[in-house]
Parts: sequence; structure tokens; C-alpha cells
Amino acid sequence: MNRGEFKTEVLANVGRVGDTALSARLDRVYMRALFRISRAYDFKEVNRATWFNTEADVKEYELHERCKDILSVVLVDGTNSKKLEYIPPRALDESVPYPEAWATGVPTHYSRYWYQLELWKIPNAIYRVNVRQSLYPGECTSDGDECIYVRKDDMVAAFMTAETYKLQMENDEYIRWMTDAMRMLKEYKKEEENQPDYAPVARPFGAEPTYNVRGWDNPFIKGG
Repeated sequence: MNRGEFKTEVLANVGRVGDTALSARLDRVYMRALFRISRAYDFKEVNRATWFNTEADVKEYELHERCKDILSVVLVDGTNSKKLEYIPPRALDESVPYPEAWATGVPTHYSRYWYQLELWKIPNAIYRVNVRQSLYPGECTSDGDECIYVRKDDMVAAFMTAETYKLQMENDEYIRWMTDAMRMLKEYKKEEENQPDYAPVARPFGAEPTYNVRGWDNPFIKGG
């Protein structure tokens, strides 16, 4: 469904068919509903696979302007390609307050601050970096724009209807529709997380991590 179709359905749900003033306000209600769903769960429709090339001696790179969560970062280096390990910005600053003091090399870690991704080590050459990320919804500019969520029209309409009743301060109807919307969200989330071709294997619990790299060459590695 597109935005215009959602607005028509919501006006019918709240008994305000033909109310042009309320219809105009539903443009923002529509975006609130999409963002609420986005904050609750990263459905496949909002996931993107992107990439960029590093530059020698450059440590910071721009992420997509609507980047919500980073799902994985992989440095492509032939058979030496590897997934980079995430480290929080504060931990990075504590361990490597001045990255330029270290020799450049092949990055092993990354940190995210707002819409910037910082690599450590600072790259010593050009590498391709693949980034799997989820995005916040983009701004909808017309009633003809299709909804980003596929086969989830009932959930989007329910969230919109709940938000519309909230605008009208009809709390009982708001609670009823929001309860229904959250139930649908839970059902769609369960459906998406069901992966018949995936059978995870439990690993033995270990109290201490095992390291196989040289600690003196990496500030994030204990021992060595």
C-alpha cells in the first residue's frame, strides 16, 4: 500500500472519512508509525549491503545518513578477508587515545560515532570494506510513495490508527489499537526470525578468552 491508501484506511478506522484537516495531519502520523516500527525491530526491508574503499592514512569514513544499526563490517583482502571487531568509542579512546602513534596496517577493529565509522589500525593501503547495516525510514514526500514494509500493511495501519486516536485524545481506542499493533509486530518479528535452514550449534562455555595473536601488537588483546 502507499501512503494515500493508508490514510484512507485510517480515516475509515477512526470514523472520520472525508476529514481533510485530519488527513493532512496523517502525513506525519504515517512517518511516526514507520519510525516506531523501525525502532522496535530491523525487518529485512530496511537492511542494506553497502561498501566503501579505504584510503591510506585515513581512519574515519562516512556511513549512510540514515544508518540505524551496523550489522557487520568486513574488510576485503583476498583470502585474508575478515570481519572487523566492534569496539565502543570510549573503549577505543581509552586503549588508543592517539591512533596516529601506531604504525598503519590492516584494520582489525572499528568504532561508530554518530554517522562516522573509525577504523583501527589506520589503513596502510586501499581496502574494500563491506558494511551490512539497517536504515531508518526515508522521508515520504507524496501519497503515491509505497510503504517500505512489505506484506505488513495491517501492522502499519494499526500503528497509524493508534497514533491518530492519540491525537484525538481518545485513550481507550488508542490502547486498543496499540495493543493490536504490538501483537502484530511480535508476530511479524517471530516470522522473520524463523530461519528453517539455520541450526545454531552451542559452543562450550569458557571463563577466559583464548587469543591467537600477539598482544604487544594490539592494544585490545590481553596478555601476549
